[in-house]
Amino acid sequence: MNPAAQHEDMHGVADALNRTLTPPPAGRHEPTARHAARVAQILRDHGYSGSVVTAGLLHHALECYRPAFSERDLLTVGAPSRVVALVGFVTRTRFDPTASLALAGLDRAARERARERAWAWMIERLDAANDPDAWAIRLADLLDNLSGREGWRGARAEALRAVQAPMTLALSAPSLSATSLWRATLRAWGGSLDVALPGAAAQYRRLLH
Repeated sequence: MNPAAQHEDMHGVADALNRTLTPPPAGRHEPTARHAARVAQILRDHGYSGSVVTAGLLHHALECYRPAFSERDLLTVGAPSRVVALVGFVTRTRFDPTASLALAGLDRAARERARERAWAWMIERLDAANDPDAWAIRLADLLDNLSGREGWRGARAEALRAVQAPMTLALSAPSLSATSLWRATLRAWGGSLDVALPGAAAQYRRLLH
C-alpha cells in the first residue's frame, strides 16, 4: 500500500477510535473526538499531510482512550511507526508517571497541578527532540484550545494563556516561526512574547521540579 493510501485508511481507524473516548471532563462542552478532528483539519489547512495529520487525529490516543491505549496498540491497529512516534511526543501522561495515577481521587486543584506538571514534562521532551512535525501538532492543538470551543474555564484557561501558549510559541519558534501555523497561533493567543515569556518560563521551571 502506498503511504497516502495507508494514511487515508488510518483516518478511518482514527475516527472509529476517537468515538471510544471517555466523555469530556467537567467544564468542557464537547467530546474530545471533535477537538481531534479540528486539530487534523488545522494541520491540513496549513499544508500538512500524511503522518502529521494522522498523528493530529490521534494526538490524545495515549491519554484519553478507555480502555487505556499504548504505542503497541497503535501499531497493532495499523498506525505507521512515524505516527506512533509523533503521538508519543505530544502525549502528556507518558512523560510523567504520576500524572496518570488515580486523578479521579484527587481534588480539583490537585488534578490541575498534576495536569500542568504533565504538560511541562511533555514540552521538555518536545524541546529536546526538536521535531518540527511534533511541534506543528502541538501548535495545532494549542490553536484549537485557544478558540474556546472546549469550554476551558478558571485556572486551566488561565494557565493556557499565561504559560502554555507563550512557552509553546517560544520553544517552537526556531523551527516554525516562518510558518503560517505558528503565526496563526500567535495571533489567536494575542499576547506579547517579550512581556509574557519571563513569567511563563519561571512557572514552567517550577512545574519541572
